[in-house]
Amino acid sequence: MTIITKILATLVAMEFFYIMYLETTVTTSDSKVAVMVLMG
Repeated sequence: MTIITKILATLVAMEFFYIMYLETTVTTSDSKVAVMVLMG
């Protein structure tokens, strides 16, 4: 893979884990809205 592909894959993985973090630890309604917006 090219370095650009590796960087994009890493960013997608970080976004996935960030969303999972929000869903599992932060329980305010505002964060739930943000997660839903990110997920489409």
